[in-house]
Amino acid sequence: MGTDIIEINKIKESVNAFGDKYLKKIFTTKEIQYCMKYKKNYAQHLAARFAAKEAVIKILEPLNEVIHFKDIEIVRYSNGSCKVELHGNAKKLAMERNINYTSVSLSHEEKYAIAMVLVSTYKKE
Repeated sequence: MGTDIIEINKIKESVNAFGDKYLKKIFTTKEIQYCMKYKKNYAQHLAARFAAKEAVIKILEPLNEVIHFKDIEIVRYSNGSCKVELHGNAKKLAMERNINYTSVSLSHEEKYAIAMVLVSTYKKE
């Protein structure tokens, strides 16, 4: 299990200071498109995804490997639930650690966003 909490203003300040350069370094195109459609609350949605990415990194415990934030993608289903999709080194590390299931919960309010990620290494016999 991994969890992370972040101040929403920190994400908003980064977007204001660095714009698309920051967004494209941290978030996938799908994540940006989803979050930016919420003009008033875009930073809350971005912050929740940032927290989820941090939570996944805590679970994967990279030692000598570099995990880019874009290697961890938070995908939203039409029913409102989200899932974690891993790419690149994040996917490689998950496979090495026999992680075969992830569950993510995101929450945000005015000042903070939080994410909790659970993984399973359950193997069918």
